[in-house]
Amino acid sequence: MDEFDEFTRSGGFECCDLLAINEDEAAAFCGCDEKDMQRLAQMCHQKMRVYNPNIRLAMTCGAQGSWVCEGDRAAFIPAQPTEPVATGGAGDAYVSGVICGLALGIPFIAESGVSAPMLGAKF
Repeated sequence: MDEFDEFTRSGGFECCDLLAINEDEAAAFCGCDEKDMQRLAQMCHQKMRVYNPNIRLAMTCGAQGSWVCEGDRAAFIPAQPTEPVATGGAGDAYVSGVICGLALGIPFIAESGVSAPMLGAKF
């Protein structure tokens, strides 16, 4: 939790457009042990929006995929079926795909079609 305290004190949320965290970090930030990943992502995002109403959240859940939140919307992004050799750097690869998608103008949450987090899930 010290990392979130420092991030908050230093104005990190206000300077951030997109925050990517894993489910354990989200639970620590919210101070809860919520098992419903959609609810956890939405709780975490609401808490972040106090500091920055426009912040986007990407919460990874390992092999279960990820949840993304923007505004009042949340979307589930399924993990791609794969045989992992190692999981180190998987979150970084996911976020790099999300950022590439956003840079290309792909929406963060799409009503239909491809979203930036879907691209990230392919990385």
